[in-house]
Amino acid sequence: MSYANLGVIYQSLQRWEESEIMIKKAIKFGPSIGELVSILGNGYTHLPSRLDEAKKELDKGLEMSPDSPDTYIYLAQWSLKMNQPEEAWNYLEQGLEKGIGNGQLDKGYLDTQTDLEEMRKDAKWDKIILKYIPDVSHDD
Repeated sequence: MSYANLGVIYQSLQRWEESEIMIKKAIKFGPSIGELVSILGNGYTHLPSRLDEAKKELDKGLEMSPDSPDTYIYLAQWSLKMNQPEEAWNYLEQGLEKGIGNGQLDKGYLDTQTDLEEMRKDAKWDKIILKYIPDVSHDD
């Protein structure tokens, strides 16, 4: 699990290549779980030359862990990079639906996802956030 943690830390520092190395080690030496595969896909999302690989890994992660809200958020980010805004909104809603009820996602987590900034500017954002987190407003 140490490799996985290092991979996540490297992603938070936007050190995508180092993150890839750590996540691949975590998958190789530990149990292959969907969340790790999705984290790898998320890293590839930030490398323009690897967007095709990103989608493959994200789909694989989703297949392995279909209830993982993070994977849907990563897919929303990937969709934005691929100029597929409607797909991004669909993935965002799926992630919120999977994650809010069980406490895996909250608005604070969404606020840390800088790749969603474009979506935050759209009026749809407030409607979706209010639908899934009714006690939170856009100004929070």
